[in-house]
Amino acid sequence: MAEPEIREADKFYNAGVMYYNRKEYSKAEALWSRAVKSNPMHYRAITFLGVLAFESGFTAKAIEFYLKALDINPDYPTLHNNLGNAFRQVGDAESAVKHYRRASELMPFNASYHYNLARTYFDVRDYESAKLAYRKTVVFNPEDAEAQLELGEAYYYTDDPDKAIEHFRLYLKLKPDGPNANQLRARIRVLEREASG
Repeated sequence: MAEPEIREADKFYNAGVMYYNRKEYSKAEALWSRAVKSNPMHYRAITFLGVLAFESGFTAKAIEFYLKALDINPDYPTLHNNLGNAFRQVGDAESAVKHYRRASELMPFNASYHYNLARTYFDVRDYESAKLAYRKTVVFNPEDAEAQLELGEAYYYTDDPDKAIEHFRLYLKLKPDGPNANQLRARIRVLEREASG
């Protein structure tokens, strides 16, 4: 591919990102399509076409775009995360785990990738694996209240009430007025009574 076509594709891609950020999605889609027409190997433009499809409720079409981009660049962590989201949406936990795990391997300090992996393990009741991924999430983002809460739940389901209480308290410290705060405080009291009892 000649350099002018690559530059032209990048120009269309960058303009598409600008319109996407302005929530002008039809303009973004047209520009990303032009980027791919100029450079069929522009995996970022293909990925963003998948994002638009996913956000519009066309998950199968999103997966199609993502897999096409993956053929071009199998080491793009955002793409693996997006594939995980799409597969999780359609109930394919095995494929979601595979792609979330790969995203986490490629960008090990990205708390969001670990969190998505943990949630998928939690969904399929693999609480031991969920705990590992949630722990990585809170190491890289200790202020993630939802991850603290869900890590507490994973400890609860693996019969470790002391660790569950610890993470429930961390959630409450971060979100003292969270939507389930009062219920969680009551739950902690019950767990403490059971432990002393």
